Amino acid sequence: MLLTSEASADQIHRATKDLAFTESLGFRFVQPGETIGFLSRLNLRPNQETMDVGVDIFLGDGGLLAARHVGRLGAGKTELEVEGVSFTQEGASWHVVYDGGAHALASCRDAGNHEFWHNSRLERLIVDLEFEAENNAVTTDSRSDSFAQTVRVRGEIWVSGDQYEIDVDGLRDRSWGAQDFWIPKARRRIEARFEGGGALSLERHWAEDGPHLTGWVKVGEEFREIVSGRIETEPEADFPYPKALALSLVDSSRERYRIEAEMLHTAPLAGSANQVKYLSCQSLSVFDWGGVRGHGIVEYLHRLDGNGDPIIPTDV
Repeated sequence: MLLTSEASADQIHRATKDLAFTESLGFRFVQPGETIGFLSRLNLRPNQETMDVGVDIFLGDGGLLAARHVGRLGAGKTELEVEGVSFTQEGASWHVVYDGGAHALASCRDAGNHEFWHNSRLERLIVDLEFEAENNAVTTDSRSDSFAQTVRVRGEIWVSGDQYEIDVDGLRDRSWGAQDFWIPKARRRIEARFEGGGALSLERHWAEDGPHLTGWVKVGEEFREIVSGRIETEPEADFPYPKALALSLVDSSRERYRIEAEMLHTAPLAGSANQVKYLSCQSLSVFDWGGVRGHGIVEYLHRLDGNGDPIIPTDV
């Protein structure tokens, strides 16, 4: 069941004694026209005395800019700032600011090749954005340690002298609790904003006991929980990257939806945790919801087997 999140949930939470306790803040949007996409996430790990942040910019021509920073999180520290990337809350708004270097790839498809990162040029990236709440944040009774919120994003992004004026719908989220660095067998995370104010936030992941589906749609001013659904994925011919997808969803009002998406640009980001290798394919995507156009970010996370192949096929 969907619930309205309390305002106090948007404050720093008291950490448990678990070493893996993490508080995570995420901010995302895609602006049509230039078709520029923005993703940023700040992770606070108080029991490890560290904090890390990432800022990713998808460009309309397929390029990618990425900045990664790690800092020390000392006892009593309240400023959410890492190496020039700062997050400041003012009432119902969050202000995200950065002025510094970012690795620039001519093609986001090269993100999975470490050699391209080593040889990438550095660009000056300036971010000055305000994320203003549109609605109350929503959570579920099964995930009371997290929430999501629709926002309006205004401000500007500069990439080595090229200015992008931003005024668009977006999404943000917050979660807190022990994260044991468990990598699911697979995960599909699909988020979008639509013309007229609609929104979609959907996640399907495969745990040891099988697949789980959670999420919601925003219809008019109403948020509705997704109670069942199917994801049909068309993968690329030679890579485990999604090329297109179709969603068949049923919400808590028993209304049915058919939503389709096409991936414009995909950044394949490889990594490992606890000796488990994974591939995260993040795609700048365009959506169609019964003739209503939308834009968003789609992530397909694959846990890899010994041959480097996804344990769960992309088209499942």
